[in-house]
Amino acid sequence: MGPNWTLPSHAHDRHRFKIVVQGTLDVGDRVLKSGDVLKTEPGIAYGPHIAVPEGCTTFEIFSNHRGSHVTFVDTPEGRAECDVSARGKA
Repeated sequence: MGPNWTLPSHAHDRHRFKIVVQGTLDVGDRVLKSGDVLKTEPGIAYGPHIAVPEGCTTFEIFSNHRGSHVTFVDTPEGRAECDVSARGKA
């Protein structure tokens, strides 16, 4: 994540573990630094997460492959599924 890059609020339908490898990441209630781990339960929205001025590198582990490319965002019409692997494809 580049300096001050923001990951918007979203959710996954799988368990997710985020490990901060380098830099720091503001996750709202605390700032994670290298070596810190954040766990998210299925269906629970998280974010925004903001990489602080020097940027941040993270490693994410999902409980299965689907979690790595399908996200859920809250819209005025309700929660919508978004397959990020389809972005940019015709």
